[in-house]
Amino acid sequence: MLALTAVLTSCGAAPAVSRLDAYEARAEELTDALLGELAGGRAPVLRTVSRASIDDSQWLVPRERQAAHWTTTSTLEFVDVEASAVAGALRARLTEERWRVEPTVDQGGVLPSVDTYRRDASEGAGDWIVQVAWNDAHRLSVIVQSPVTVRGDEG
Repeated sequence: MLALTAVLTSCGAAPAVSRLDAYEARAEELTDALLGELAGGRAPVLRTVSRASIDDSQWLVPRERQAAHWTTTSTLEFVDVEASAVAGALRARLTEERWRVEPTVDQGGVLPSVDTYRRDASEGAGDWIVQVAWNDAHRLSVIVQSPVTVRGDEG
């Protein structure tokens, strides 16, 4: 009964305001800035994926109100420098820019090192997240995730 009340209440509610488009632009801008600094002309970007992540498990929630965030994932391969050294340089930059460092996560051998950084969104909507992961001496991945918003009229 409570779920039905929530659905009926949300039907008459004001339209959901999605920040997904703005988050897409900001995530890609941040990714470009990080990759430009990381690569420094030394590393090719092997792959970049940029997409919305929609929580479609919320089947009682109207589509435009489903939780969503934007994620970019980039993988780089270095030839002349250790990925751990690049991750260290990135750590110095992000901490200087006042990103909060989360404890390093052990992925059980899949990715031996993952550093996570968080920073509050200026509009008070949650945290931006940057993860830097490396699984061997020369390969590194950078993941940028926006705060959660609603799906809105998108996708």
